[in-house]
Amino acid sequence: MLLLAPAGSRRVALMQSALAKAGRKPATVLDYQALLASPALLAEELAAHPEVFIKLESPGENPQLEAALIDRGWQLAGCPGARPAALQHGELAARRYWFRGFAALMQSLENAVQGLRPNWVNPPAQVLLMGDKLACRAQLAAAGICQPEGLGEAEIQGFDDLLARSRAMGIDRVFLKARYGSSAAGVVACRFHRDGRLQLESATRLVSGRLVNCLKPQRLADAKAARALIDALCRESAYAEHWIAKPRAGSLGQFDVRLVMLRGEPRQRLARISSGALTNLHLGNRRADVAQLLEPADRQRLERTGRQVAQALAPAQLMGIDVIVGKNRVDVLEANAFGDLLLGVTHAGRLAHQDQAMLFGQAA
Repeated sequence: MLLLAPAGSRRVALMQSALAKAGRKPATVLDYQALLASPALLAEELAAHPEVFIKLESPGENPQLEAALIDRGWQLAGCPGARPAALQHGELAARRYWFRGFAALMQSLENAVQGLRPNWVNPPAQVLLMGDKLACRAQLAAAGICQPEGLGEAEIQGFDDLLARSRAMGIDRVFLKARYGSSAAGVVACRFHRDGRLQLESATRLVSGRLVNCLKPQRLADAKAARALIDALCRESAYAEHWIAKPRAGSLGQFDVRLVMLRGEPRQRLARISSGALTNLHLGNRRADVAQLLEPADRQRLERTGRQVAQALAPAQLMGIDVIVGKNRVDVLEANAFGDLLLGVTHAGRLAHQDQAMLFGQAA
């Protein structure tokens, strides 16, 4: 295998460990920052090892790479205004520049290996599609896959726009989501009451004018603070969808499911239980065995939906999808090209990285 990843990525360590346990050769690793400077490094590696499987790992958890991608995106935009400042820990900012820089990196890698017939686990174009949540929604909708109803398929312009769209559709519960976000970053659960009251829940806070991701969600009922938060998030690119009810796990709260798809087949899956609106595990929420919460018929519906999503996003071979398994339908919340990080979760006795080692690794 050939892994393209940030320096020091824990995902690389997990993949290398799985390869070793499977008796496969260690993966070669190319650093994204080196590739940002010289995409030809990928062509050189592929020319020497044409049969290798190439896996694009998440570019996250590396501040230096994040800054480099933002700077590249800013330059490609024509250097408007002052150069973006370095981000503080957990800060959500310059997302349009970041995605533009990341897209340029992905395109440069694709261009570098034209004619070499690369074996991508997930091709760059599909990684970018899943990274642009609004574009991915459109792709899944075109395939007839159920999703929460969108409040239009254009970016939300701010608090007033969000409120106007929700009222026009007769919806009082919506999720605002970062277009280029990941995990719970930039996600806000909003309730708008008819008497003008509102309640927001989010793990992203506005601190001294900066958007900061936190590990403890907060609730807001102050209209001025809510407006400021939503306006700030919309400046970073955001969209909105109907907040639909999740099934309950008894007295523990509500849950959704993360399902890993590999080569079109459902593999590892995990229920995420929360007493609040956000179910992400890094926020301290509970995990549970899907088989304990869903009946066999519901698990079949879950797997069928997973196969439909995988087909809609082909030729991508690996993704994690977040879904709500309701009584009458299965709604897809998100598809994530880097959604295979389910620590300790097995299917048929194998972890997600062990599955990949068996499929994509070369015998030692």
